[in-house]
Amino acid sequence: PGSRAGRVRLHAPAGPGRYTAVMMNELFVQGLELMLVGMGTVFVFLTLLVLATAAMSRLVQRFEGRHPADASAVASAPADESEEVAAIAAALTLHRRR
Repeated sequence: PGSRAGRVRLHAPAGPGRYTAVMMNELFVQGLELMLVGMGTVFVFLTLLVLATAAMSRLVQRFEGRHPADASAVASAPADESEEVAAIAAALTLHRRR
């Protein structure tokens, strides 16, 4: 009992620096926990975002071919050039008034 040769020190040394070291260690651990929770949350959110985008893409591709006549009629309809020029002139006039 009087010999200290075989003892292992399990606690931080006593003194004014002891509490600072323990607090810094606890703050470091809390910082790591917060970082991991935050990164995990962002990872889960981004994964859900990718899955939702892929699902929406498949849904649009599925319904895209249902009304081809409407899309081709609008795309192939020739525009009257004078109407187009008038529309551009009206848009420029409105823009310059602001």
